Amino acid sequence: MKFIKAKTILTLNKDKESFGGVDYNINLYRGCNHNCIYCYSRSGNYYKDDFEEIEIKENALKLLDKELSNLDKTAFICTGSMNDPYMQIEKELDITGRALEIIKKHKGGVLVITKSNLITKDIERLKLINHAVCAFSITTFNDELAAKIEPNAPLPSKRFEAMK
Repeated sequence: MKFIKAKTILTLNKDKESFGGVDYNINLYRGCNHNCIYCYSRSGNYYKDDFEEIEIKENALKLLDKELSNLDKTAFICTGSMNDPYMQIEKELDITGRALEIIKKHKGGVLVITKSNLITKDIERLKLINHAVCAFSITTFNDELAAKIEPNAPLPSKRFEAMK
């Protein structure tokens, strides 16, 4: 992993209606270490040669606070569209968790897309957000198969447990 500086953090969602009403996307990290064999984010569209090397946007929280302050309305924000916001490094850094606090401060809403049971660390933060939606990506019920196609992601059984 390495730290990088981001120029901006909010990306306007141009097709809001077909993406659940989401106004903006945020990616607090670049890359993902789940190493899913079917991942579309690993394609050349993301402009990252080594997708498993995690780049941490060290100024992401400051940018998020500033950019949300500059909006003339509350925003519904998605995280998890290009990488998982709850990779193992999140346990140590808590960037996603602190971003949720900033979104709450600005009275925004959030859609979190993950394949990690680590989201449970932020249940109390999510409860405080005006409109919070959590979506789990599950490709199979079979833990053995999942370990082959999503080698570094939490097993589906752990995701189902987190949903409870």
